Amino acid sequence: MPMKKIMLLIFFLISSLSFALKLSTISYNERIDNYEGYKEITIYNTSTSPKIYGFKILPSEVKSDKMYQWTHLSDSEVTIPPLDSYNLRIYSKSPEKTPEGQYDCYLKITPVIITKSTKSDMVTIPIILNIKLSGYVGKLNYNKNFIVNNLKIENIKNSEKIIGEVKNNCFANIETSAKLLNSSGISLFDNYLGVIERNKNFKIDFKIPKYVNVKDIKYIEFHNFNNSDVIKKIAI
Repeated sequence: MPMKKIMLLIFFLISSLSFALKLSTISYNERIDNYEGYKEITIYNTSTSPKIYGFKILPSEVKSDKMYQWTHLSDSEVTIPPLDSYNLRIYSKSPEKTPEGQYDCYLKITPVIITKSTKSDMVTIPIILNIKLSGYVGKLNYNKNFIVNNLKIENIKNSEKIIGEVKNNCFANIETSAKLLNSSGISLFDNYLGVIERNKNFKIDFKIPKYVNVKDIKYIEFHNFNNSDVIKKIAI
């Protein structure tokens, strides 16, 4: 391999390590027609030098989708000091009479690389991240369209687990968590499941902590992680 290509590869790897992003979340699945379309993403600078990041909202691949016009950021560019963090605030609000449905756009995060080098053979490759933001208009019918099947407690390799399957027939993605409740409705354990995409199946498979007595578990309650709505409560 020619020396110039080797140097370029080394620089790319250094650049990837130096400008890799550490984020609190890359998920945004908010209702945007009732002033709830708000979320903060924490960006961490774990290095010993300042980092500058630029932010921009981009349209989705669907030309008719206008969510990028309805979404606003707290800043377009920030400098994060060494070993510090910054909370990027995202807010979306759809216009009145927007049809029910899911809408998308992208958050583009670009590291600003400052270099004093004037050498013509020095190439800087920024690591750009595009995060998909999804919002929905309308009320989700969880009772009819969030379908849970074969939910049970099972012992697998000496470990107690909750297993089952969920079908999300709602018109929008749902970021979901599951609580294990006792007979009095007291939470024994809260487990983050993740984003269940619209019209998709999702396998449930998580361990029950050792400190939870399996005999005390009487219900599993699914929640919308973003607004604490109870999606469905199921006896087990």
